[in-house]
Amino acid sequence: MTGIYLLFFANILLVNAGINPKTRVYFKQCMEEDAVENNNACLLLNAQRVVALIPSDKPIEIKQWTIKGTKLLSYDQHYQNIKLYNHHQAKILKAGLEANEILETWKLVLEFHVPEVLFVSDYEFEPGSKLLNVDIASKGKVTYHHKDYNGTLTLSGGVTFDPDANFTATDSKVSLTMGGMSARFETGDSKLDERINTVYNANWPAIFEDATGEYTKVYAHVYKNIANDLIFDKEPY
Repeated sequence: MTGIYLLFFANILLVNAGINPKTRVYFKQCMEEDAVENNNACLLLNAQRVVALIPSDKPIEIKQWTIKGTKLLSYDQHYQNIKLYNHHQAKILKAGLEANEILETWKLVLEFHVPEVLFVSDYEFEPGSKLLNVDIASKGKVTYHHKDYNGTLTLSGGVTFDPDANFTATDSKVSLTMGGMSARFETGDSKLDERINTVYNANWPAIFEDATGEYTKVYAHVYKNIANDLIFDKEPY
């Protein structure tokens, strides 16, 4: 385990936000003793440094995503041109790393808090879409405002040696809690906007409980891409 543990956070590859070539950044080594004596202080430090590299002046973007119907939200939700704001404000609260040098696998668990996250997107709810018997079939732009966004991210993957180490995140899972959530739908029809906004905002706790498992898939996808694109460069260690 020691070899992977040291290698994992001794050298982290990052992509510059601008046009500069990829740069190798050396963080301090995370000794195994750190997990026992310092409550994973080194992992926390380096995870927070990665967060600091998320650009503050532009959102994380996803081209498109479809959230399948759930019990309460029984209709498919089609989103395009998704923009996620404020992840650069994340505060890492806890960090843990498990590594198996024999199986060449690793698992990283991070608990984090973001004061607020904005999900802005073009959307379409197809004809027949209803929420609590309210007709919400429409298309336009939506902004979801998540307050006190608390998450646990579990990233796992493999490492190959040929002979240098190459890391890849292959699986990502996210669990979320929120202190509050609001939605603003804009369709160009003020009466329709009011109807959809009212039913969403009046029932956000039930909506979150019902659909959070589907929404977390979006964020899990984003965080895995951040790991592979910002941390694990294709160049070997």
